[in-house]
Amino acid sequence: LTVDPRLQAAGAQVLRRIIEVDGKASGASQGAMIALDSTGAIRTMVGGVDYAESQFNRAVQAKRQPGSLFKLLAYLTAYEKGYTPESVMVDRPVQIGDWQPENDDGRYRGPVPLRTAFALSINTVAAQLGQDVGIPAVIATARKLGIQSALPNVPSLVLGSGAVSLLEMTRAYGSVLSGRTPLQSYGIQAIRGAA
Repeated sequence: LTVDPRLQAAGAQVLRRIIEVDGKASGASQGAMIALDSTGAIRTMVGGVDYAESQFNRAVQAKRQPGSLFKLLAYLTAYEKGYTPESVMVDRPVQIGDWQPENDDGRYRGPVPLRTAFALSINTVAAQLGQDVGIPAVIATARKLGIQSALPNVPSLVLGSGAVSLLEMTRAYGSVLSGRTPLQSYGIQAIRGAA
């Protein structure tokens, strides 16, 4: 197996502590954690707070909206279409059909390079990028990075409105970091024996 028992035990302990402390404030009673190395080997996977209480593996079975994590795919798509980190877009009020994305802080910064927009997780810039490159192209990037869940062809997808598993998002980010597209995750390295 690829799982490191020490990391597994530490991950389970950290998740329990987070849920006990921060979970109460946010109303969360469960969580999940997964860590892959650069080859895709699963080093730790914690599917919930207490396996005896719930055998549902939230790391691979649960599908949740990834929120701003998904913006990475919009930016990667834009870079493939000719944008650069220094390309400038205007952080401003945006309306796409009936949808009006807003920034979390309610502010607009005016012209910003994509590098800054990504670092600050500016919603209006990501929404504009999605429109410029096309949501189908963003979905195609997600597929290249190993996301297999059904993704809606809607403007809000770039802000993470589609539901994906934690493993899918971890693989997508791992693909970018490792340069392997898509990064294949695995938990068994080899099977040895007489048969």
